[in-house]
Amino acid sequence: MRVFICSFGGFSVAIPMHSVASLSLNEKSSSYNDNPESSKYISLPQLFNLPAGAASHCVILKETGKNTAESRTVLLTTEIEYETEIPDIMIYPVPKTLNVMRFYALFSGILFISGLTDKRIRQRSMSLNDSDDCGDVPLLLLNPEYFA
Repeated sequence: MRVFICSFGGFSVAIPMHSVASLSLNEKSSSYNDNPESSKYISLPQLFNLPAGAASHCVILKETGKNTAESRTVLLTTEIEYETEIPDIMIYPVPKTLNVMRFYALFSGILFISGLTDKRIRQRSMSLNDSDDCGDVPLLLLNPEYFA
């Protein structure tokens, strides 16, 4: 799966590219517009208790079943650091024990990495027994359907 990677300090978020209509720099000052007739702005940094100023990019999600620009969903996020391909075999379901947490439904999968680059992710997918890259930083796969 091809994803955009955004860092949030102690963890990273992977946004599936197949759900993204477009990207832009963040020029909005409000983090959320609750008017159902206009675009919804959702600030991921604020959801994770980071300063609102940390949102440097806008990710405009593809709308399922809608074709109007007036009712789009825009995720404000930290800087998109890079894009990469993550093999499906490396993504695990989010543990059910995290169901009690506030943001459980935001994520559809989890992967534990240790500063992996694009090249190292591909190498790791071919050699899953390599233990020197396991366990440091969670990479959470965003569930775009949650925002629909």
